[in-house]
Amino acid sequence: MDLIVLTGSDRDVLGTRRAELVELHGPVTASFDAREDSGAGFVAALRNPGLFGRSFLLVDSFETLSKESQNELSARAGASTAVVVGRCEKAPAPGLRSLIQRLGTLECRDLPRGGGAVRSCSLEYGVRLDQAQQAFAGTVPLARLRQGLAQLSSAGITNPTHEELVAAVGHEQRAAAPWELTDAISAQDRAAALAVAGRLVPAVGAGAVTRWLGQVARVAESGDTSPQHASKLLGLRHPFQAERIAQLAAHVPPARLLEGLAFCGRLAVEVRSANGREALELGSLHLIDVLHGPGPSPRQGVPAQR
Repeated sequence: MDLIVLTGSDRDVLGTRRAELVELHGPVTASFDAREDSGAGFVAALRNPGLFGRSFLLVDSFETLSKESQNELSARAGASTAVVVGRCEKAPAPGLRSLIQRLGTLECRDLPRGGGAVRSCSLEYGVRLDQAQQAFAGTVPLARLRQGLAQLSSAGITNPTHEELVAAVGHEQRAAAPWELTDAISAQDRAAALAVAGRLVPAVGAGAVTRWLGQVARVAESGDTSPQHASKLLGLRHPFQAERIAQLAAHVPPARLLEGLAFCGRLAVEVRSANGREALELGSLHLIDVLHGPGPSPRQGVPAQR
C-alpha cells in the first residue's frame, strides 16, 4: 500500500497537492469521510481488494480514524496494493502520526509567516519575481496569488513582466482574468471571447485555455461526467467550476476534445509571436468552432474591444 496523508494550515497548497496526486494516481476508485464511520468504510475497501480492483482511495478527516480502524489499517497495509491519499483537518494524534510515518508519508503544509509568503509561493511554482514584483504580489490575497502563479507556470512564463504578473493574479489593475476567456469559450460567446482575449496577455490566456481544456478532457476520459466526480478528480474548490467543466465534458465528443487540445499546443507557440494578441483572439474563436461547431466568421458581427 502506498499511503500519503496531507495535513497543515495551508488549505490552498494542500488542495493543489491533492489534485497533483489525483492526476498522478487517478482515476479515483472511491472516496470516504472518516468522520461518518470512523474509517470503517475505508478499511473495508482494503479488506476487499477484489471489489475495487487496483484501488485509489481518498480519505477525508483521516485524523478521525478510530483505534480499531488504525489497527486494521496496520494489519492490511502489507498485503494491499491500494494507493491511499488522506487529508487531515486537524493535526493527527501522536499515535496516528507514528502509524502514518511507519506505513507511508505524512506531508505537512503550513501557511508561511510574515513576508516569506510571497517568496514561498514564487518558489513553489517556479516563477521568479524581482523586488518590485514581490512588493506588488504582497498586496494580493494569497489564494489569488497562487492561482495566478500557477497560470504563469502552466504557460511557461517563469520570468514574468509586470503586465503579465498583474494580468495573471487578477488584481484590480488587470483588464481581464484568464477564467473569463474559458467561460466565454464554454458558453459559445464569440463576442465575449474576442473582447476578453484582446485584453489578456496572450501567453497567459493561452496557458489558461490549455489547462482548462485538459481538465475537461480528463473528466471526459474518466467516463463519469457528474459535477461531483469532476470536483473530486480535479481537486476543485468551487462547485461552479466543476459544473461547467462536467457539462462540457458530457456534451463535447472526444474527437473534438482531442482536436482542441492539439490546437492548444500550436496556439501556445503562436501567441509568443509579434502577432500574439491576434493569435489568441482568433484562436479563441476557432476553439469555439472546434468544440461546439462552426459559427459566424471571426470578425463578422463581433465588435472587437481594444
